[in-house]
Amino acid sequence: MNPASILFACGRWLACAGLSAALVPFAGAQAAAPGNSSVPAAKPSGETIQLNVFEVLADKDDSYGALNSNSITRFNTELAKLPISADIYNEAFMRDVNAQTVEQMIADFTAGAGFASSDGPASTLTAQPGDRAANSYVQLRGLTAPGMLRDGFLTLAAFANTGGTATGVTNNFDLERAEVIMGPQALLYGNGGGGGVINLVSKQARFRKRPFGSFRFQLDQYGSMTGNYDFGWGGDKLAVRAAFINQDTKTRRVNIGNKLDAQYVQFGWRPFHNTVVRLVAEQSSNNRNWGSNLSVTALNAANDARNGQSLHYLLATGQINGSASGPSGGGAIAGGAINWGNVDSFFGWRLSERTVDTLGTLTVETEWTRGVTTQFSIGYKDFYNRLFNASTSALLAPNAAANSLGVWAVGGTGGQPAQESIQPTETFPARFSVAFENQLFGGRAHSQSILGADYTRLNEAFIGYGYYQADANWNPIVNAAIAANNGRTVIGPVLWPMGTAPMAYPAWQPGQPRVTWQGVNYVRMHQNPVNPAAVSAENPLGVTLGGGNYNLVRIVNKGVYGINETTWLGGKLETLLGFRASHTFAETRNQGSALSAQNTESGARKTSDEKTISYSVGANYALRDWLRPYVAVSDSYNPPIAQNNDPLGEQPKAAHAVGGEVGVKVQNASGTVSGSLALYHTSSKNETFFVTSTLAFAINPSGLNGRFGGSPSTIINVDRKVSGAQLAVTATPTRNLRVRVSAATISGEIGSTRLYRQVYNDQFHANAAGQVTYRDGAPVYVNPTFSSARPTVPAGTAGAVPLTIAMMSSPASSYYANPLAVSGQINRSSNAARVLAVSDPVHGPILTGATGLPISQMQIDPGFSVPGTIPVTNQGESTTNYPALSWNCTTVYTFSDGPVRGLRVGGTLATAWYNRRYYYYPNGVSIGSERRLFGFPTQTRFDLLLGYDWKVGRYSLGTQLNVSNLFNRYQVVLTPNAINGWSGPNNATFDAQPRLWTWSMTLGF
Repeated sequence: MNPASILFACGRWLACAGLSAALVPFAGAQAAAPGNSSVPAAKPSGETIQLNVFEVLADKDDSYGALNSNSITRFNTELAKLPISADIYNEAFMRDVNAQTVEQMIADFTAGAGFASSDGPASTLTAQPGDRAANSYVQLRGLTAPGMLRDGFLTLAAFANTGGTATGVTNNFDLERAEVIMGPQALLYGNGGGGGVINLVSKQARFRKRPFGSFRFQLDQYGSMTGNYDFGWGGDKLAVRAAFINQDTKTRRVNIGNKLDAQYVQFGWRPFHNTVVRLVAEQSSNNRNWGSNLSVTALNAANDARNGQSLHYLLATGQINGSASGPSGGGAIAGGAINWGNVDSFFGWRLSERTVDTLGTLTVETEWTRGVTTQFSIGYKDFYNRLFNASTSALLAPNAAANSLGVWAVGGTGGQPAQESIQPTETFPARFSVAFENQLFGGRAHSQSILGADYTRLNEAFIGYGYYQADANWNPIVNAAIAANNGRTVIGPVLWPMGTAPMAYPAWQPGQPRVTWQGVNYVRMHQNPVNPAAVSAENPLGVTLGGGNYNLVRIVNKGVYGINETTWLGGKLETLLGFRASHTFAETRNQGSALSAQNTESGARKTSDEKTISYSVGANYALRDWLRPYVAVSDSYNPPIAQNNDPLGEQPKAAHAVGGEVGVKVQNASGTVSGSLALYHTSSKNETFFVTSTLAFAINPSGLNGRFGGSPSTIINVDRKVSGAQLAVTATPTRNLRVRVSAATISGEIGSTRLYRQVYNDQFHANAAGQVTYRDGAPVYVNPTFSSARPTVPAGTAGAVPLTIAMMSSPASSYYANPLAVSGQINRSSNAARVLAVSDPVHGPILTGATGLPISQMQIDPGFSVPGTIPVTNQGESTTNYPALSWNCTTVYTFSDGPVRGLRVGGTLATAWYNRRYYYYPNGVSIGSERRLFGFPTQTRFDLLLGYDWKVGRYSLGTQLNVSNLFNRYQVVLTPNAINGWSGPNNATFDAQPRLWTWSMTLGF
């Protein structure tokens, strides 16, 4: 059992004991027994002890306003006096808008924000409820904000494993605040994106609090059900806070949703009058099915013009029953029963994810003197993720070549028809801070300072599993003479009939160690097993270079930081100075790629070692008691948000953002109105950017000899810069009314043009006469018509002919290479590829094994001109995945008198204009080719809130109805292909979500 599991088990047991002990005496426990001097009298209910500058203060329950924050400086500071802008969500707001996840809340209610990867086409299509948003992150001000932290300390998002409870999902059941700090900030956190940093504040165990809590039950129109329990109690020496959730989330799409079970507990202990110890433990288990977004594979386009088109597009254009043009050899898909509720549901649990997340922290805070306080924290987080899918998810027409069922079928085909990826991440942080508070210059200035050091070690892995043929005793069958898959036989296509309704549980349960499929035994094994004898400098893992996924990452970040906040001129001037000196070491060991004459480095081991210094400088001045203009300049460094390389195998660089802002803050004396208006400009170098996989494979194809470089992928570095304005206002003008307004305008553009040269990875031996040869120069002979049983034949065989490059270049030939568009890659499923894969025991192989050759050395004639160089971004283009202009306003009014006393009425009105999504090539990819910006139409929504509370003494019973998108405003939008524009294949998606009602009932005390 790992340390966090032990910690969690102890915490859960102690929570139950604490709950029982607190609930027995209930409210009366806080009063001292008359005449018993040994029992100290408690302070009035609700009073907390602010022990030191690190204390997290509670928010008012009847307001959206947050007047103080610990996230920016670590000591509790008035937001109105800080020269930094922030957007803060408290429990009152999260409850009113029925926020479920941090990512969705910020995307919906922080104007200009979004949750997406920088791969526009992929993000556009995966922004549907229940979908798995891998390599995605919150975007702020048009730039990355991947850093999401817990209590300013524990990193929740570890590269590809973004999210606290699942990939791309951080449930807020255990949070009392989410603080969004705008702009490049890296003083306390080790790294931060150019857009900002997000800090999540755990539900706090507070001293001297009478028992309080709530049980909440929620359901919605799709049948989702959620149960939440929240409890807190605090005495003079001991305090506890616990939260539990059991959630079964369904969506508008059949079989797509998640089940979450999670427990959180925090203990506070005051062993001495000047010391507080806090212990946090949490564990969550999340199971999720996600959407498939399939494309049709038919015999060919002439037989069925729907071939290659996405099911979304066919549904949106009315082609489910038949193609809009040309013959339709397959007939109606799924008997014509496809609709928007099931279009992505036909894979059931074959596309799913299982996540177990465990975390624990221990913090000790000690006030040594009135002006000196220390904080020491250690932690542990284990994010264990299992992803189940297929390397090629297919929808096959009855007459498709790979369809053995003879009816419309779905399933996995290709390299790994049933695969599993294990993606564990372990994080070990530690931090020590000392805070000083003193008077300067004879009391004319008041100063707070922090000096600290921190250390974080992160271990991450990505390991692939597949199913391989076994004998009757479940021993894998290995043929040592076959190099592919280490001599093992991969399971064949895993197909099942599509039918007229999706199957929730097709084939076998994902992750099973043994399966029998179509009468044959298979066992689950590493795709790329370790061979200790193969370990070398070029192959540190001892795996097959160029084989299946096997990646190990170790990152160490350590730094020292200092912050000073000083109040001058009797409180009129506030200055903030800060620095962070950081050292980051990262080592990646993976399967790399096979060595060749052109690729002399496997890329199996890559390291980076960076030392950086970040700063923040700002000032805030009170023109009036309620009006404070400010100015700030800051920067941040951020490592790549995913441990992938660029399309040619080069490791991406760390991003560096520098930003400045001027603005004004307002806050009245009572704190009922507060807000800020900021004008900003940020320039970010080497930001992480994801290109579409289609472009990545057009640059560096998965050729017959493999791919060039060390683990090539889809990440590149791009410079970006943004300017804009941001408004955030909260107000409680009366005790009955609470208001929150957020508005933003963003102007962003790409600061660099990135061009990639195409490479050739299909080289084979050939002679001057244009004949294909073996390594020793002997011509390759074939039958006039291809035979899968005998791809090649000996010289002199009756009727045999030499295979020529001309034959592979001719569509009329049985040996046509059927090259892929843009790259010219020889199609792996072509007969030409099957012949070229032959290795003769006497004459040697036909393929040379070379990768990374200049595209000019391509040997076949693909029938079109390949670009040679592919532009991925162009300087001056607008940045994408956010609205250029947006605003939202949430207002709630609670009646306190008359027959409707306790009734809450309100809602949110939001509008987003100029919703930039991604660039596409309307006329194909070439140097100087046109790129056009695709965007969504203007989006407007109104969310309704109706609630009612009954109160009897300390008890309350509340009910609430939330209706999102009350007027049901959304469109089904056709999307162009990123490479070929409207020539296709195209897709379709919803630009907003249809109306959804959610009802909840809450019992509180």
